[in-house]
Amino acid sequence: MGMINQPLTQVHFALRAEAMTSRVILVLNEVLPTVGLAVDSRPTDIASLLDIDMKLAWKVSQLLRADSPAEVLGGLPGRSGFLKLMSGLKRAGVDSEFIEIVQSAFDDLLSDINTYAGNKSTYESMVLGLGARSDLPLALAQRRSLITAMSSVIGIYCRSLYVLDVIGPRLESGGFDRVSVVSYDGIFRLWSGIPWCLRLPRLGMVGEDRMTRIVTGIEPSEDFDGRLLGGYSGLSGIKITQRPDTHPEYQDFSLESEGVGPRHAARIVHGSRTSHQSIGAGPIQSIRIDLPIEHCEMDLMIHRSWLEVHDSTSASVFSPGLGGGHGTDDSWRRRLPITLKSSVAADGSSHGAPFGWSLDQHSQLVQQMIAGSGHDRSDYVVRRVALTYPPLPAEIVHGVDVAGI
Repeated sequence: MGMINQPLTQVHFALRAEAMTSRVILVLNEVLPTVGLAVDSRPTDIASLLDIDMKLAWKVSQLLRADSPAEVLGGLPGRSGFLKLMSGLKRAGVDSEFIEIVQSAFDDLLSDINTYAGNKSTYESMVLGLGARSDLPLALAQRRSLITAMSSVIGIYCRSLYVLDVIGPRLESGGFDRVSVVSYDGIFRLWSGIPWCLRLPRLGMVGEDRMTRIVTGIEPSEDFDGRLLGGYSGLSGIKITQRPDTHPEYQDFSLESEGVGPRHAARIVHGSRTSHQSIGAGPIQSIRIDLPIEHCEMDLMIHRSWLEVHDSTSASVFSPGLGGGHGTDDSWRRRLPITLKSSVAADGSSHGAPFGWSLDQHSQLVQQMIAGSGHDRSDYVVRRVALTYPPLPAEIVHGVDVAGI
């Protein structure tokens, strides 16, 4: 009988990747100080001492500061770059014994890459799957490639997506009010084709029992029955058509444009006000990503009276799951290994304007959303999460008790 190969589990791979990449960091941190370089050496100093180009020097500086497998891979030079690094170390006077140690560490890592993944790009994806900060250069590069490819296939691109949720207790009765705004800024077609579908909350009373809520428009206009914020939108050349009703809680609209390219970019800002009968699990906001987006920001404005109960917020990115589609239950949904940070503004109340918005315009929007609630802007604390090149399809969830979802 032939030998039965043991499966490569994620735990085994994680331990192996950590060991191999840590060895590279350890070796460099032992060798480079022998020629006068330190962990915090600037790329210009590294380039000058080793007589190498700035691109390679930047990679070396990244390796010296790396503290995770993903960061090591982000700074790992290619074969030609590694040969230049070895030559630079020799010119700087590094002992041949140390040169062999560096060579061995890199060779072993490359051997693992070929053994477990077959190529560096696949190995990078496997390492990112272990979990990594969303702003790491390696993670950004992979998500940017995905968005670029998807935009060419789908034929649509959006520069920025902004989500604002203002949540606070109702003064006149129990429960709470939520005002939600979604803005697609710089959205355009790369080629004409299938219209883009925009899903909006259905107006009126929706839900059952404790989940019953009343949804109303924000502005007294006919556009989207008051859900389109015309003063912030720019829809020149956009044809909007309501699609047949198919969902008890949402309405679908199709948006079409004859113009293609960024010269015909539009801005679509829509929102609604929802009155809930009960508080529920806590303040949470979410957005489904179903088109290529360059940058996404989400602001969650929580009334200060809830801070003692809901003081901790977090954010996660979920995928519908392989094999899961519309109408599939949530058991298919999977949390993606993308680490996001929910941050509070330095002054405790507001951040700067989101991408694509002026400070005055954003301030006016926030004030308009708070108006009528009986609260002041100072009554709220803003928590923001941002993600550049979000994956798709995916759902970003931001708020209280997200870790338990």
